[in-house]
Amino acid sequence: MKPDICVICDLSKIDKRGCCGTPDMMIEINSPSTGRRDLFEKFALYEEAGVKEYWVVYPESEAITVFLLQDDGKYDAGTVYEFEGHVPVHIFDGASIDLKDIFPEMKGAVQVFRKYSAQWQTMAPLCQ
Repeated sequence: MKPDICVICDLSKIDKRGCCGTPDMMIEINSPSTGRRDLFEKFALYEEAGVKEYWVVYPESEAITVFLLQDDGKYDAGTVYEFEGHVPVHIFDGASIDLKDIFPEMKGAVQVFRKYSAQWQTMAPLCQ
């Protein structure tokens, strides 16, 4: 299974084939065709792999659910962020994404996340 967006803080995990090891964060853009897989199969897979932060983006309802890996190796119940405001990026201390940059122009969401990922690259040593 391929995530829509994958954040890897430790650049030594990246080689020509992709990521060798567990990514720090996964982001899935939910759609009617992928919803069940994103919320069950990928959730369980990412949790088992130890992905620290898992986001599910809901373009139709303009919301994001953020799941954080707890000390017991399980995701929390998730926090929902809607419409406006900032979503904290927990793997980067103090970083956040403004929902106004994402919604309602969901077609450009991947580009928006790429914009933020360029900023995050400079923060990679700060990954928690």
